Amino acid sequence: MNSHQSSILLIEDNPAYIHVLTYELKKMGWNVDSVNTLKKARDYLSQHQPEIIVSDVFLQERSILDFSSELIEIAQKSLVILITGFPNLIQAINSLGGNVYDYLLKPFKVEQLILVIERARTTFLLKKEIEVLRNENIQFREVILEKGFNPDEYITNDKDLISSNYKSPNEMYAKQVRKLRVPIVKKTIKNKD
Repeated sequence: MNSHQSSILLIEDNPAYIHVLTYELKKMGWNVDSVNTLKKARDYLSQHQPEIIVSDVFLQERSILDFSSELIEIAQKSLVILITGFPNLIQAINSLGGNVYDYLLKPFKVEQLILVIERARTTFLLKKEIEVLRNENIQFREVILEKGFNPDEYITNDKDLISSNYKSPNEMYAKQVRKLRVPIVKKTIKNKD
């Protein structure tokens, strides 16, 4: 069972599939909501942002492929897993790109779907972590630039770094760390006076 409940939206018009998939996915510890039309999917996604969307390609009123550009727009951070019984659609599914993570051909075993969802969830969490780290990096860079220290000067002006006169990457890294620490300490001491 997952320590954090992933949110999954199931878009499917077959009541039997909805029942079985909802039961199995909830049994795995996931929070599952289901809708059976594209209109309900649109309404749901305007209010919620699930981590993962599992959708049948063909619903009663039309194909999810017709809805794909809108789906990519309104569920930008969600990863989409498409289910189809038509192998000839694989090329169309692959061409969608965007946040379409994977697809499964019907009939499939629930275990296959669970594995794809687990991979998608790992990808989702990694993307989220990258976004957090990227934002922290931007904030850190703004802080050090505010304090009058420009790390680019120390990296681009180092002739040893450019000519690669280091015996190992560790030696290069250690020297760069020492160089970067000294100016920060000196600037901090000057600012306290």
